[in-house]
Amino acid sequence: MQDVIPRVSQESEEREGFSFLTPLGAHYDHITIEAPTDPLSIREAFKDRPELRKILNIAKEFKEKHPKTFNGKLLGRPKFSFEKDGSLTIKAEQLHYFVYFAAHELLHGTTREEYAALSVCGTIFDPEAQQFLMSVRPQDSQEDPGKIDAPGGTLNPDAIEQADPLATIRNRFEEKLGISETKPVCIGIERIFDEQYSLYNLAFYTEQTCSQSAAPQDSYAKIPLAAVDEYLQDSARMTTPARATLLLALSQPTFTSKGWGPEKVNSLLK
Repeated sequence: MQDVIPRVSQESEEREGFSFLTPLGAHYDHITIEAPTDPLSIREAFKDRPELRKILNIAKEFKEKHPKTFNGKLLGRPKFSFEKDGSLTIKAEQLHYFVYFAAHELLHGTTREEYAALSVCGTIFDPEAQQFLMSVRPQDSQEDPGKIDAPGGTLNPDAIEQADPLATIRNRFEEKLGISETKPVCIGIERIFDEQYSLYNLAFYTEQTCSQSAAPQDSYAKIPLAAVDEYLQDSARMTTPARATLLLALSQPTFTSKGWGPEKVNSLLK
């Protein structure tokens, strides 16, 4: 068993963007998440931080501006264990959203990374049309309005089978892309850190003919495999999670015969 506790070195603390905790081309057939039943309070989460008073004040302001979000929960502070049989175990904490928000807004480097949210995202490849399906963020979104995104979201212990990642991504594929009865598989873990994201994404991939999407046409995007290079290079067009998820999907062995695979993706990341 290999344990991975998310950390960054002093040298990489200011490096923004994305990277991967898992090897390119890998996939994980079984995921187990272990988390306590009660969420951490701010005082419990930041008991050793001298900025606690400042954090409490920011949380109070956040509560006043976003009362619905303030009451939400998510899973965060993950530790990952990879088994030789292709299974993945994640130990996490329940966090109130304002705890995650405080870590993202006020803290940097290793501390912000430690308190990152655990999330899911994914893409569907249509082998008949030779194209990927991804979601499009609403124009009124606070983050990346109108950009192509990887459908998904944070794991909420109060929703979708107590934050089951497979059930959550299936729900997101149906909700965002209009595609039901999918059979996604986890293809890796994305580390995403920039001004908008402090996430560890469980990335999922599946293949399915998508000619009968039930979603509104402006809520999803079709990305032809032949033009995927163009999309990946355009950060103004795609969110960071979308680009990371596409690269993980393209690193799967099934795309080696199509000019991609782990070696090509790895060369792009250097």
